Amino acid sequence: MGTLGSIKLALNALWVNKARSLLTLLGIVIGISAVVTIIASGEGVQQFVLGQIQSFGTNVMAIVPGGSEGERIGPPAAVMGVTVTTLTIEDAQAIANPRNVPDVVEVGMASDASQAVVTGREGDIFVTIYGVSPAYFSLSSMDFAEGSGFSEDDVKIANKVVVLGSTLKEKMFGDEPAVGQRIKLRNYRYRIVGVLESGGSIFGIIDLGKFAYIPVTTAQQLILGVNHLSEIMVRVTSEDRIEAARADVQNLLRERHDTTDPKNDDFTIRTIKDALQMIQLVMGALTLFLAAIAAISLLVGGIGIMNIMLVSVTERTREIGLRKALGARRRDILGQFLLEAILLTLIGGLLGFVLGISGAFATAQAGGWAFHLSVAAIVLPLAMTVFFGVVFGIYPAIRASRLDPIVALRYE
Repeated sequence: MGTLGSIKLALNALWVNKARSLLTLLGIVIGISAVVTIIASGEGVQQFVLGQIQSFGTNVMAIVPGGSEGERIGPPAAVMGVTVTTLTIEDAQAIANPRNVPDVVEVGMASDASQAVVTGREGDIFVTIYGVSPAYFSLSSMDFAEGSGFSEDDVKIANKVVVLGSTLKEKMFGDEPAVGQRIKLRNYRYRIVGVLESGGSIFGIIDLGKFAYIPVTTAQQLILGVNHLSEIMVRVTSEDRIEAARADVQNLLRERHDTTDPKNDDFTIRTIKDALQMIQLVMGALTLFLAAIAAISLLVGGIGIMNIMLVSVTERTREIGLRKALGARRRDILGQFLLEAILLTLIGGLLGFVLGISGAFATAQAGGWAFHLSVAAIVLPLAMTVFFGVVFGIYPAIRASRLDPIVALRYE
């Protein structure tokens, strides 16, 4: 019997028991759809995050308080939730001095975040307040829909001015101009000097449009009651000079903080390249972990296929005996039942693949990132389908091929 005839025979065997075949398919369909959705969604999120980071420019680096050892991700104190106070405005001003770091062209500062509640047209709105310097907007690639950012003079005198995110402006003022209006944050009223263009969201959860930015000194004195910074952002003349600038900044801060041993650094410098590598590593590992969890349902579906194929062998014992009596070889019987198992999983895999692509597309639409489908999201699930078909179909196929034709013909 040729390959085409074997496939027709296998499909006919599956069609005879439609309900049973359909129920068996469900485990494979659910497993494959989950794997495809997770892999494709993970890739979409990764591309979205990488795009956001790359928008800052490859010649930008960030300095955060707290030391790190080697390639460990992030400052240990920050990871443990401990507030580190080792960076100050004076540090940022020293870095901005061209005599100290010749390759630096722009320096921005940011304080810790704080929460507040303001009253909008439809009720209370939770606002995240950041204290920043004027350069922070350009360093973060922020564009203005109304007005502009505040000035260096506003920072010097700790002026009560604010830049609103797009969502916050819309909920408070609707279509009316916001620049020149006043908004109350905590116990003080701030004059609005600018409104940012829509900033999207983080994973569809944190709305960046609900952020409000005030001068870093105003945040330190009136809201936080601190004199340290949470971040210093630096733009270098070009990507080629980023490592030279990093070395100059390290030497400068070690001198200012009276440290000589790199192991005692109380700051961490990360470039955009570092951030990209870190994000790729973390997101890749997380995606694989979630896909491995989803693959457990494939295991359950595979066990179901083995069970159904064993039942099929028992029900078709006389058929097997008859075929052997007519000259069918062991490998013919083995190949026939193995082909049925593979076709069963392949059909389920294709249905699951279509369902998974739909799920990934819907997730991308809801999350606000671009739908992305890589070769891995296509090849891996289909390869897993065939693998499970072979693994869980081989034992029933072997059992069928070993049946004695005389005993099989006598089977009732």
